[in-house]
Amino acid sequence: MALNRPWLLWSTSLLAAGIVLLLWVGVALVQVEQYLPRIIQLLQQVTNREVRVESLSISLAEGLLLDLAGVEIRSRDEKLPPLLTAKHVLVGVGLEYFLRRQLTLSSITLVTPQFNLVRFADGAALLREAHETALAGDKVLAEQVGTAISQFHVGRLTIRDGLINLADWGSQNDQTLVVDKVQANLYHISPAAPSPINATARFHSIPFKVNGQVGPLPASLHPDAMPVILSFEAKTIPLAAIADWLPKGVEGERGYFSALVQGSLRDGLATSSWLEVEKLTLPNQEGTREPVTLAIRQKSLLRPGAEPQDLQIQEFYSYINGSPWLKVEGGLGIWPLRHLDVALTTLRPIPLHGWQDAQWGKWDGQAEGVLTLFGHPYDWLEVRGEVDITDGGWSWVGMNKAIGKPFKLFPHLFRQRDGWKIYGLQFMGEDELELSGHLQGVLAPQPDLTLHMQGKWEAMADLFPATVHWPLTGGRWWGEGHFTATEGEGQVVAENFHWGEKGVLQATFPFLRQEEGWLFSPLSLQFDPVGLLYASLSVQPENYQAMLTLQNLPLADIPDLSQGPGLHRRFDGPLSLNGDVNGRLDSHGFPQWPEGGRLQAWVNPGGMLGIGNGVLTHRPQKEVTLSQAGKTFYWEEAMVELLLTPAGVRINQLAMDTGQAKITGTGWVERGQGLDMRLQIHAPWWQDDPNLSAQLFGTLDDVRLKPVIP
Repeated sequence: MALNRPWLLWSTSLLAAGIVLLLWVGVALVQVEQYLPRIIQLLQQVTNREVRVESLSISLAEGLLLDLAGVEIRSRDEKLPPLLTAKHVLVGVGLEYFLRRQLTLSSITLVTPQFNLVRFADGAALLREAHETALAGDKVLAEQVGTAISQFHVGRLTIRDGLINLADWGSQNDQTLVVDKVQANLYHISPAAPSPINATARFHSIPFKVNGQVGPLPASLHPDAMPVILSFEAKTIPLAAIADWLPKGVEGERGYFSALVQGSLRDGLATSSWLEVEKLTLPNQEGTREPVTLAIRQKSLLRPGAEPQDLQIQEFYSYINGSPWLKVEGGLGIWPLRHLDVALTTLRPIPLHGWQDAQWGKWDGQAEGVLTLFGHPYDWLEVRGEVDITDGGWSWVGMNKAIGKPFKLFPHLFRQRDGWKIYGLQFMGEDELELSGHLQGVLAPQPDLTLHMQGKWEAMADLFPATVHWPLTGGRWWGEGHFTATEGEGQVVAENFHWGEKGVLQATFPFLRQEEGWLFSPLSLQFDPVGLLYASLSVQPENYQAMLTLQNLPLADIPDLSQGPGLHRRFDGPLSLNGDVNGRLDSHGFPQWPEGGRLQAWVNPGGMLGIGNGVLTHRPQKEVTLSQAGKTFYWEEAMVELLLTPAGVRINQLAMDTGQAKITGTGWVERGQGLDMRLQIHAPWWQDDPNLSAQLFGTLDDVRLKPVIP
């Protein structure tokens, strides 16, 4: 019997305790609602926020199960959504609380909770607030419950069908990140050991899973000192689910993502990740390109607890079809100054197929080089680098860089919220003497650019292909240009444009875009030191019209026009003219020989090459040849009225004064250089008869004069 007394005493005590517990539970089950105000008050003191609970009920399930229905924890700012709402919060209270007055929770289950976190661009504020709340709650629980947070033990924390909204209201895009369908379990939560975790969820409709461990919570109760080891994995991501996150026109079949995060917010989180997208295609004008597999591998250190908060890139490579093509170095600032400070280096040429933009033109082929990006991604960004686009093609505002032509860019760009500015964009062809230049100014939203260029005329085709068909050859050129434009109008100014040693060109090209084409009016050209040209030019897709005023332009400086008769090459002197012409543009945008027009021209003084002044020494009595190699027929004043036709030039009136003779006439010059004119010559020194009617005919290489009997 003595042996049985301890057992009997123990069992009797346990029975008595059970009876007392049942009586207490029975009373609690009957009067549960009276405890709800006390629970709400305790939750408000712990969270330091207004708390609402619609109802409270208790059931027996592995101890006591408290069911708080309709839970809402308000934000401190009434303008913000609630911090937490939950349909039910189920709290399992272990028997240890009744036996040893130690609060042990067997489980906490959040049913359809919704978390709303607003960062206001300062993620550290959430951590500071969480730490302050934990310290205050620890004191309240120790005083009123008898168990501090550091002594808590929760067997399991479960989230059923949760939703997390992360609204970055402090950023430029105010974008809300959504994680839904959250099913999570966190086991054995205590200050003594890490807590295993597993979870599944969706990020913007992309399913993923999380495994690892968190904790233990440090004695300081500061969440940024709590260690974590977490792995993330998302398989077979349909790219249609993230179409809003991709550039317009980018398509792909599916993707895969995995990541490992280890460390703490205070000391830094070491991250490594792998992203792979299969059958990725980019748009172009001819259709989609050959699909490729794009992959990204990176290692970095995220330091949310640093000042400033940043992300240090330790390793970052991008792969196309398994081959590395891009390396990224540098870092990103997170708070308080969000900024980029990265360098991008190509490890093989980057395809440019199909990249088309209103500001930057149309690109094709491939390029390689280095670009550095520094600045704030939303407010300002500075871009520098060296890019070789020899194997790339580019067309923009009449410029067209052909694939295969040597060409390098040295950009120094600056972007603000209102658009791009070009501090300096140097470019160079095969060598600096062939073609080089420097562009600077405002690119967008309203272009205001200054261009300095130099090179050989033949090299213009490398950048302006239409010029290869222009009948201009020889010599070097250098000069400046200024381009300004609004949505429908603008102006191009060529300043100090030197063409070899022949003079300096000043030109102004105001233009206005109309439905039928571009109208350039009025166009002004000035060619120093002796030439001045004013022109009003209207250019439509296939035609041109021009009104011209020219003063004292040396005929020797007018370029050859292969489509015309080349008359100007037979004359010397300063040319002045006015009138109008019209015609068609060829396939390269260069004006063809006029289909119509009227011009009045003067050359005072001047001369015709290949004919000597001695031809009028004696009055011709029969047909004579006027052409004499190396000779020049000079005059003091000459005026001619011309009618331009597709077949050639009709001379409606010719009036010439050589100082010793006066010549008038009419006639015709064919585009094939055929010449036929009727002249009236008055030479006072002819003693027999000072007047002569004659026919001037032949070709420009064989000019003949024959008297005509009235």
